[in-house]
Amino acid sequence: MVVSDASALASGNGANLKLEPWLHPAAIVGLCLVVFVPLRLCLGGANYLPSRAWYLLCFIIPAFVLAGLASSAFCVPIQADWQTLLHLMAALVYMQLDLCVARLLCSPSSSCADWSLPQLVLSKLSCRPARLDGLSPPGLLPVARSLFELNGALFHEIFWNIFICQNCLNRGLPLPVALLAVPAASCLVHGIVSNINTGVRCLPNFLWVALSFHASGSVLPPALIHAMWYFLEAKLCFSLKTLKRDWDFAERKDECTTPPWDRTCSVGLALVLMFYLPLNVLVSLRPELHSPWMEEPGGCQFIEAFPHLPNRVNCSLLGLGFLQLFLGWWTWGTARAGMEVLAQSGDLTEAGVEAVAIAVEDYAKRHKILASHGADCYSGEDSEHSQESDS
Repeated sequence: MVVSDASALASGNGANLKLEPWLHPAAIVGLCLVVFVPLRLCLGGANYLPSRAWYLLCFIIPAFVLAGLASSAFCVPIQADWQTLLHLMAALVYMQLDLCVARLLCSPSSSCADWSLPQLVLSKLSCRPARLDGLSPPGLLPVARSLFELNGALFHEIFWNIFICQNCLNRGLPLPVALLAVPAASCLVHGIVSNINTGVRCLPNFLWVALSFHASGSVLPPALIHAMWYFLEAKLCFSLKTLKRDWDFAERKDECTTPPWDRTCSVGLALVLMFYLPLNVLVSLRPELHSPWMEEPGGCQFIEAFPHLPNRVNCSLLGLGFLQLFLGWWTWGTARAGMEVLAQSGDLTEAGVEAVAIAVEDYAKRHKILASHGADCYSGEDSEHSQESDS
């Protein structure tokens, strides 16, 4: 929420807003174009999502958020109240529903456990080193990668939902315009840094986070949703065809780029609308289900003695943001070694992930990065599955 004058700073109420023209959502989207179009021209796109320009976007967006927070230009609703917890639980319920439908869409031969939300999430919270996933640095604990993804997702959802959606509402734009601004801007930017089909296929996901933010009044549920591409291994309906998988590789083996919008995207969009439109209507009828963080005096309360400095919440976010940028810089080479393979092949089958992981391990060996789980990372259960598939 854009910060107001001294009286609003003293009260901490976000109702009175100082709406600088340079903070207009259109200006922010324009900044994205100024940054990401040249980036695409210099670095190029990719056949599939993880282009170099896209991975830079993953850290440029947090940098934008840091600039907004450091200047106290925006207030972030991040209160861990019971309403936020309720909407986090609603998001998890929706995800399991989506996973069930997704399993029917692709009719995989894998067990139901592979499509169980608890099973998928808990495997990413382990404190024991696991096999390489093709993107994480060698030896990185799954829980560390999960925290990295959650932290990055939080900053992206602050950008799309506060800097764009809430900013539109603060300026008196109609609610449908504010909600649709999120998928419109996000799809445009992802289409620029990766490819057009990737941007279009992201529509259900970006509309989902916007509807979740409006229903909850907090950025925490959208952040959880955003991070689920990793936790749920891109198994939600809208992302089923983003990359080639074991269950559809035979029919897609000759495919050379991200496919256009198809039935999986339509089903994903329909599920989001059927679940989150009624939820938003319910919250409008029962406002107590909406987090009061943006409205109550304790919400956007800035330090009165230093009106131009960030509040405690923003200070904490600043620390997390700089940590995210540092980790991105530290892991850049290792992560990109795998992403370069995936961006061109789009192969997320077991064999594809193994090829990506080998590229990551080779990079780690060349640069003398600790790789304590290299050759052995495919032992045990994964090797058994590989032998079964070969037979």
